[in-house]
Amino acid sequence: MKLKDLNTGFLFEGDIIKIPLRNSLKNIVDWATASKEDYNLLKQYTFCLSIQKNKIYAKSNKNTSMHEIVTGQKAPKGYKIDHQDGNGLNNRRENLRIVTNGVNSHNRIKKKGCSSKYYGVTLIKKTKKWNASIKNVKKYYHLYSKNIHIGNYMEEIEAAKAYDSWTLYLHGKHGRLNVDDNDNPLLSKKEQEYILENGLPKKYKRTKKRKRDLPKKV
Repeated sequence: MKLKDLNTGFLFEGDIIKIPLRNSLKNIVDWATASKEDYNLLKQYTFCLSIQKNKIYAKSNKNTSMHEIVTGQKAPKGYKIDHQDGNGLNNRRENLRIVTNGVNSHNRIKKKGCSSKYYGVTLIKKTKKWNASIKNVKKYYHLYSKNIHIGNYMEEIEAAKAYDSWTLYLHGKHGRLNVDDNDNPLLSKKEQEYILENGLPKKYKRTKKRKRDLPKKV
């Protein structure tokens, strides 16, 4: 059952609230979501759509983003307020976190028109194999370049699992993992826990560095 606040136009659905996003003519063009506990915090503002680098956010009439209001801060230098599900309009508390710029850029939405439905996987047309690669993080720049070639695989799902293993290795729990058609992670919980505790499984380790993976000389 939906309840509506006649003063603000907010809709209440269980433990979440929907906040109307209006244009200059005061017409509703979209909705943002937030936790019900933040109602008193948000009701003092009106919100509109804000497009930043092809991403959509909710911005208040005080020129402050909704996620900044909910978290109570602007991100420190070198950090971002990240929406874990990639939806800039989902400002529920459990969906927001402060992460480094690297983790934030890694936690992106899969672009349309790609050769694979999985993150980090590309079809090599010439060989019909699936390539897995991932962007490096600074603390491993002494081992690899900014882009790491993980390997080529006959099966698309195997390339996706290799990418996921490296995602956990480089980014820990903050990385976005691939899922199947039922939104279940490709890596089992046991496999994820192993990587977080022990590092990469042997089959996904880079035993031989290729020239493209070596760090550039300064």
